Amino acid sequence: MSKSSEELCRKLIDFTDSAEVLEWLESDKRTLGVMSHADSVLFVEKAYRIGVQRIIAVEIDTYPDDSQNTGRICVEMPDDPEKRNCVFSWAATVAEEQGFDGEKDVGQKLVFLMLD
Repeated sequence: MSKSSEELCRKLIDFTDSAEVLEWLESDKRTLGVMSHADSVLFVEKAYRIGVQRIIAVEIDTYPDDSQNTGRICVEMPDDPEKRNCVFSWAATVAEEQGFDGEKDVGQKLVFLMLD
């Protein structure tokens, strides 16, 4: 996806329900993909430790019981080349677990990932 992934992220951030994911996950009624709330938090914390600058949950669905879920995130990439390599490797693993190819680094600032 590369540059088109970045364009997609910008549209999703601007035109769908979106939020910085750690702040959004402060409520235990919010989850990512098919993960539990606790696993969602661990997933995001690991990504931030690896070097992700920011993760934005997009296309957030709200259910009648006020719980929320999304299986789509936009990952803001770091500028540091070493951290970028680590984050792209992590993102590729996440993508491949969902049956998609990982993106190549072509200088994009945002990468779209599906979690379900």
